[in-house]
Amino acid sequence: MWSVSLFPILGVALLVGVVAGVVLLIKGQRRGREGTDPTCGQCGYNLTGSESNRCPECGTLFIEAGVTLGNPSPKRTRWVWVSVLVLSILLVGGIGLSVSLTAARRAQVQAAQARLRAVYAQAAAAQAQQQKSSHTGSAPAALGKRPVRQQQSTSSINGQTGASRPVSIKAAWNRPRTEEAEDKRREMVSSQIEARGVRDPGVLDAMRNVPRHWFVSSRSRNRAYNDRPLPIGEGQTISQPYIVALMTESLRLTAESKVLEIGTGSGYQAAVLSDITPHVFTIEIVEPLARRAIATFKKHGYDSIEARVGDGYAGWVEHAPYDGIIVTCAPDHIPPKLIEQLRAGGRICIPVGGEGVVQELVVVTKGEDGRLKQESLVPVQFVPMTGEARTREAGDSSD
Repeated sequence: MWSVSLFPILGVALLVGVVAGVVLLIKGQRRGREGTDPTCGQCGYNLTGSESNRCPECGTLFIEAGVTLGNPSPKRTRWVWVSVLVLSILLVGGIGLSVSLTAARRAQVQAAQARLRAVYAQAAAAQAQQQKSSHTGSAPAALGKRPVRQQQSTSSINGQTGASRPVSIKAAWNRPRTEEAEDKRREMVSSQIEARGVRDPGVLDAMRNVPRHWFVSSRSRNRAYNDRPLPIGEGQTISQPYIVALMTESLRLTAESKVLEIGTGSGYQAAVLSDITPHVFTIEIVEPLARRAIATFKKHGYDSIEARVGDGYAGWVEHAPYDGIIVTCAPDHIPPKLIEQLRAGGRICIPVGGEGVVQELVVVTKGEDGRLKQESLVPVQFVPMTGEARTREAGDSSD
């Protein structure tokens, strides 16, 4: 499948071709001048060896001795036509390839939208089957868990049922505090986050309370509160502060909410979430990043966060269902198992789109009847989701 990322390569190729065509044209002009026979433009008399500025045959006066008013030789004409032909081929080929790329990208977007609709239909059908099963007393189907009320959880995952119990706030909910860079944090929230429309008081407090410089390398510490993402190693980044706040606000969390994060990265997003609720679970597929984030949590006292190494495409079924799921890497479709592990009334915030293109940050709300409602927030650019998501994308492209 063609990718939009080929457009820069196409542009460079066309530029090289145009330059080559111009060089050929100039060369043809020079070759033509070099191969022009000195003949009289009036009578065609060959002036080779003549030192006069007049034609000895008809007496025509020339501007300079040895310069002809005659027509260029076939050699010059041949080089000019070759140059015109090369430029024409490049132009037609470039237009054709651009049209092909545009059509391929449109087909890719339509395929991703079709997969998303299929996921929605599958989740809705599974939820309807669950509701039917709960009324008839049969075993739960498809999603592996019975419908639950908003602030309750059941241990019915993988067929193991148990008594419902309310989600309680953990006794050891430690929310670290420090005066380090306090002024920078307040300025960051004021100028970058509140100014762009984030209003949730809990989110704003969390962004003021969690020191971003704890989660970046020593080389990036002086830029920790800049309005931009920063590299954290292994080809990954820590998200822009505004995006962290926007995604957190979109989940509408409370202290009783249970939230799953896919893509721990530096651990900053999980730390922000844990300032709002102690029920935070996070998965990172890149083991060095996961180990580093876990060490950071331990060092600074984020004891309520549960983290592990793994492929987040399949979620974390042992702790499902979740009131909110936040995904900090971009697949080209919403993983079906994340929808399955979302509680009725829950929300998932995820960037959707292929690698090398502008993605869309969307929020999907799961209704009490299992229906899904999608809302687009802003265009974004996240690192791609790897693991099973990448395998499925490659399979879809080969089809």
